[in-house]
Amino acid sequence: MGEAVRHALRRGGRPCPVSARGVTLPSTCQLRPPSQGLRASAHVLTSAGPRGATDLQAGVPVLFVQPEARAAEALGRASRAGGGGGSAQERGIARWPAIVFMHGTGASAADLWPWMEAVAGRGVCCLAVDARYHGQRYGGNSREAYEDALVAAWRGSGERPFLLDTVDDLLSLVLGWLEEQPGVDGARIGVTGISLGGMMAVLAAAADERITAVAPLIGTQGFGWAVQNRSYQERVASIPRVFTEAAQSMNGSKATVTPEVVAAVWDRLLPGMLESYDSHHCLPCIAPRALCIVNGALDPRCPMEGLSDALRLTRDRYAALGCPERFDCWVEEGVAHECTRRMRAVATAWLLHALGVEVDPNFGAGGAGEARFLSESFVEQVEQEVFAQVPL
Repeated sequence: MGEAVRHALRRGGRPCPVSARGVTLPSTCQLRPPSQGLRASAHVLTSAGPRGATDLQAGVPVLFVQPEARAAEALGRASRAGGGGGSAQERGIARWPAIVFMHGTGASAADLWPWMEAVAGRGVCCLAVDARYHGQRYGGNSREAYEDALVAAWRGSGERPFLLDTVDDLLSLVLGWLEEQPGVDGARIGVTGISLGGMMAVLAAAADERITAVAPLIGTQGFGWAVQNRSYQERVASIPRVFTEAAQSMNGSKATVTPEVVAAVWDRLLPGMLESYDSHHCLPCIAPRALCIVNGALDPRCPMEGLSDALRLTRDRYAALGCPERFDCWVEEGVAHECTRRMRAVATAWLLHALGVEVDPNFGAGGAGEARFLSESFVEQVEQEVFAQVPL
């Protein structure tokens, strides 16, 4: 099924030669005094710009924070003193897992910095990406530029600014650059994202096996189910202008957003998605890699009812491969479309465990839900230790 996602991407998910230009780190992304042993940088990654994209969209701004080499050397000395063997880290070679962070609609990579910095302090290389028409790529008012691009895509601009072009940036430019960075263990790369970023995380993981663990936040949904059950109003309201434009062009002066209009928009912005890479297609094909879905029980943009078939198929797939514990689903009761501190703690705990940074000593004893392996005690520990000083 990952092939369906790759087919929809502009470059087909194929890695491209990458040129990286260092840029000034935003003033909001300066390491705070307690963050000793970390190094931060900012870059713009480029290759030949895709046809139809503006110059701002051809360059991919990223923020990067990683442990310094001396921190790994100290860990190596401690390991050797304790009788450690011959792994790279035990020999004092800095090889850290990496996590890619994706922001939500109207936000930017810089907004994720406090979270990234806190996770990097646990021994992880952390990278955040500005999505198309967001952050350093908008050239004006972020939300207005983004919605202008969506309307232009409906009219035939050739771009896919909603999800696919940024996912293509990830697969074609970002992951390859990340793997080449000194200190990054390319065999341990995780992805997480909020809302829009959560949708991108799922598509990227479905299309590229370089991603070994993924934890999407408040972004996993059944697009087709929502159309069939007329449960798309809140999703339409999140990017209203393109749907209004589509309704006017399809229905004239009535401009009524009908299921047919919604399906037509998805077909234009996400070609082939409803038929071949909706959630019930994408999620099972991530197996056997580690996947944890984190949603709110009352989220009208990502109704849990619309995920029932996808979750069942995904559990069955992981069970058939003999690794049911590699799929987890956390649904926070009483929460709508909001990313809470507990949700971020769940995603962080899952990735720390799945990437081998910190082991959940009670893994498998989560108890709640049909697919709950990450333990409440480990999530609480991560929330207290990682997020105590993080402004969210």
